[in-house]
Amino acid sequence: GETEVQHRDEEESTDESTDRARRCPKCGQLLPRDRDICRACVSRKAVMFRMLSYVMPYKSTAALSVTLTLIMAGIAAALPRLSRTLIDGAIATGDYGLLRNLVIVLGVLLFLRAVVAAGRRLVIARLAQNIIYDLRQAVYSHLQRLSMEFHDRQSTGRLMSRVTSDTAQLQQFAVGQVQQFLVDVVMLAIVLCWMMSYSVKLTLLLWFPLPLFFLLVKWYRGNVHKVFR
Repeated sequence: GETEVQHRDEEESTDESTDRARRCPKCGQLLPRDRDICRACVSRKAVMFRMLSYVMPYKSTAALSVTLTLIMAGIAAALPRLSRTLIDGAIATGDYGLLRNLVIVLGVLLFLRAVVAAGRRLVIARLAQNIIYDLRQAVYSHLQRLSMEFHDRQSTGRLMSRVTSDTAQLQQFAVGQVQQFLVDVVMLAIVLCWMMSYSVKLTLLLWFPLPLFFLLVKWYRGNVHKVFR
């Protein structure tokens, strides 16, 4: 009995020492088993700028993609206003000359949007393939430089997952999420300008709760991250 208790105490002390050794020295959170980097302490800005560094060799293609994206955002923002003018200014008043002109403009914009969307898909596909190729080359070169001890500790499936699925997710962020963020900012600016042109007081009244909403989202995200860490 005493031997079993002593052996159990030794195992618990070993687990406690191992647990302390696997904790981040900065924040005290447990480190993942397969890496020595604390996700909570990693600078997100540094990671983002490092990801954008893979876009810089193809900055002309990326600039073309962003330009096409902004054109699509501008067309999408203009269509509701033209529709409003078409209904309230042409159909309601019986101005068939204005109606004809607006229908032509809408048709041209819809055709232009289809052409721009097709070109944007081709440009983004080319940019995405170039970025994911560079990412996988960098990961493969890094794996080749690691020691045999590292490869003994890691499973082959996990390494293959990092080379394939993880790099694909990074490519999606560098190409898709950044451009979507730009589109959202442009659309937000256009909508705000239009609302201000109609009524400044109504715009301020509608936008007044937004700071409180952002604070609640930030508070919620912070608490959720603490729970899942």
